Amino acid sequence: MTSAICFALWCLAKHQDVQDMVLKEIESVVECKDRALVYRDLQEMKYLEKVIKETLRLFPSVAVFGRKLNQDVQIDNYTLPKGSSVGIMAYHMHRDSKLYPEPEKFNPERFDLNNLVQGRHPYQYIPFSAGPRNCIGQKFAMLAMKTILAKVVRCYKVLPSEGSELKLKLDVVLKSCNGIVLKLEQRAEMHDMLKELREHSQKRKLLLARTLGVSNVGELSHALGTSVETMPKRVCNEEKFNEDNVPEKAFSEDTGTDERVYTDSSTFLKGTQSSNPHNDYCQHFVDTGQRPQNFIRDVGLADRFEEYPKLRELIKLKDELISTTATPPMYLKTNLQTFDIKELNGKFDVILVEPPLEEYQRTMGVTNMKFWSWDQIMQLDIGEVAAARSFVFLWCGSSQGLDMGRICLRKWGFRRCEDICWIRTNINNPGHSKNLEPKAVFQRTKEHCLMGIKGTVRRSTDGDFIHANVDIDLIISEETEYGSLDKPVEIFHIIEHFCLGRRRLHVFGRDSTIRPGWLTIGPELTNSNFNVDVYSSYFSTGQATTGCTERIEALRPKSPPPKGKGTPGGRGRGGPSRGGFSRGRGRGR
Repeated sequence: MTSAICFALWCLAKHQDVQDMVLKEIESVVECKDRALVYRDLQEMKYLEKVIKETLRLFPSVAVFGRKLNQDVQIDNYTLPKGSSVGIMAYHMHRDSKLYPEPEKFNPERFDLNNLVQGRHPYQYIPFSAGPRNCIGQKFAMLAMKTILAKVVRCYKVLPSEGSELKLKLDVVLKSCNGIVLKLEQRAEMHDMLKELREHSQKRKLLLARTLGVSNVGELSHALGTSVETMPKRVCNEEKFNEDNVPEKAFSEDTGTDERVYTDSSTFLKGTQSSNPHNDYCQHFVDTGQRPQNFIRDVGLADRFEEYPKLRELIKLKDELISTTATPPMYLKTNLQTFDIKELNGKFDVILVEPPLEEYQRTMGVTNMKFWSWDQIMQLDIGEVAAARSFVFLWCGSSQGLDMGRICLRKWGFRRCEDICWIRTNINNPGHSKNLEPKAVFQRTKEHCLMGIKGTVRRSTDGDFIHANVDIDLIISEETEYGSLDKPVEIFHIIEHFCLGRRRLHVFGRDSTIRPGWLTIGPELTNSNFNVDVYSSYFSTGQATTGCTERIEALRPKSPPPKGKGTPGGRGRGGPSRGGFSRGRGRGR
């Protein structure tokens, strides 16, 4: 890939008209000069892609491929026997005048769809090899080359140098014996921006030097390289912490070195004279990258109710009932932009929408799928497949998604009634996030799932459809690996514990989210088994809810009836309600 980038820069230097067209395309795609490139930008750089393809035609990184025949092959009057080793000369084939007119000429336009020779075999252009043994990283390589070339051309004008003619040599990869010598001339419009970036960088270094207690920027490398020794000194100097008052057990000296091992919370004191030291989790996060939420106890489903036997029994009974009444998992691979969701031919009690937001591309490094804008998400006709009384759960990210999510719910005909918050821990991979929003100061460690209600659902009278206060509106779990869009599985438990409806739809699902009791649809699925008639038959008896046992009814949380009013009939939670499903801060479902 490195050699291909160098050859591409050499071609651009030799053909200034092509370089100008590349720059023009970049400026049209990235209107703001100081904005970093994102995946969508790279996808729109079609001309730059042609430049790279033409470069790889003239200078394929691997000029010769070796293969061993697994069967006899007939070529004209010759038979190559099975087991023969053959060499495929990609370099010579790419310069064959029968396949490419004027083969020695650098012409990116030859890869324009209108100029492609009809009937050309796909194996006549093989810079990444072909067939079962082709390069599995070719798409990544193309994105990486686009990124680097676009960055260079944005900032510099690439010019040829004297005596820069190439002398090619076939080694492991194709390269130039005399190197590739070029000149880079900084573009005038980028000079001011780079100057501003350098000034900001210098200011950050000065601030960091002041924070670490070093005299000048030149000592930063030493200070950062010996953080264990530096940090206690900084605490003592800045906080006026008296080391004589620290109990002997605060540090371990068994190692025989000056390295300090913290064994209590004394070193977390922040300018207080209290005899009861406290833990400063915020400072601990700055120092170690361990998020404060990492230290919250009993967040897992298995041990959350260890000290509450009745709630533990309730969860166990509800999970058994949900498992017994769940329909077999069904899934449908479909393009949601063109699919008419009404073709599902049914109404759903619960709809979970997990859209691939553009925000994830910036913050999570996800680049292997098509992302949706909020305008596109609003065009989904979710309201048409929602039952008269139903709930929707919409994952909306952590930035502008909260406001856009509320607008989206209203457009679908739902009223926002709750906000479930996912607090992401980083116990397994502590550190500070490197992927921040543009101009952001703080790191986002949470994500929101908005809950909407349609129709009238009262806690007092609709105990056959909802069980409130079984779970809380917080999910605290480990952050998924970089580049993953997976959400915590606990969201399914919350939904199933809360709503007793059996008709559940998951929009934008993946293979990993296929689940009994749910119909999963989305473009990321690899297969389909959905059948309208079969799915409808699961509810033909009229049993659209899971039902409820007497023991679950006795165990589930209920609010006491209002004073002065009798307990209403039915299986509700308490006194009459003024309207639909109400909520309160911190109240569970």
